[in-house]
This record gives sequence, C-alpha cells and structure tokens, in this order.
Amino acid sequence: MGSHVGWHPDAADFVMRRLDEAEAVTLQAIAAGASLDAGEGGEVIVLGTDSTIVPDEVEQTALAPLVCSCAQDGWHVSERDPAQVLFRIHNRREITRDCISRREAPAARFTDEPFLYILARGWKDHADWYHGWGGHDPDDDRTPEPPPGSEGSEPPAFDG
Repeated sequence: MGSHVGWHPDAADFVMRRLDEAEAVTLQAIAAGASLDAGEGGEVIVLGTDSTIVPDEVEQTALAPLVCSCAQDGWHVSERDPAQVLFRIHNRREITRDCISRREAPAARFTDEPFLYILARGWKDHADWYHGWGGHDPDDDRTPEPPPGSEGSEPPAFDG
C-alpha cells in the first residue's frame, strides 16, 4: 500500500517570482524618474518626464497588487511613488524569506503557509495561481447592496 501525497506548487516560489517581476519594472520607473498612475482602462502606467510607458501584461499583473487597490467603483492607484512600491516589494520579500526559513527549521512545529497564501492572493488572477492556496474568497460572494430607495432596498415586511 502506498500513500497518496498531494502535490501543489510552492506559494513562496510563486510570490518571489511575482516580486522579481514587479521589482524589475519598478527599478525602470525609478531610473526614468517616473511616477505610477492608472490608464483609462485601469492598467498601471509609468509616467516619465519624456514619455509614458504601459508595462506589458506580465508586468501589469506583477505591479497591480502593489500599486492599486480595488474599491466599489473599481481599481484606483494607491501608490504613485516607485520608491514606495520598491519598499513594499522589499517588505513582502522579507516576509516570504522568513516563512521559508521557518519551514526549513529542523524542529518546525508550525507552518507559515497561510501567510504565504495571503501574500500570493494579490496575484490570484495570474496564470500560475493555485486555487488551493487561497481557499474560498468571501469577497467573491458579496453582492452590492441596492442604493436606498431602489427596489429591493427595503427590508421585508413583518407579518406578526
């Protein structure tokens, strides 16, 4: 009788690859003296003094969780300064390295995989995303409430 061991991709490796991709674009933006913004289609753009650069799809995916946030009315740039984005990259890389070192400790009793899954979740639209990392996202089930005064906004009547 053999045992069945389920294999899944390494979340730490996934996070480090996304951070490397984001860092490459961010360093280019810093070298160009550029700032970050969002285009009309919601894409991250690099605004240089002489030109505007629209990063390719891989770069867009890598940068989005570090530069943008999502609100009810869509994506917004939350960080325009590439130096601050580089700082975010550094922090996430340090957290990932710490999780890896704890995983490899001789007497590891606890796993930091949930922390890695949280970091990886920022790139859940990436082709290499593994659904087993994030479990169920309760935000996917949220239905926006109808505006006050519209049909369905009133609580049901109580017959009692």
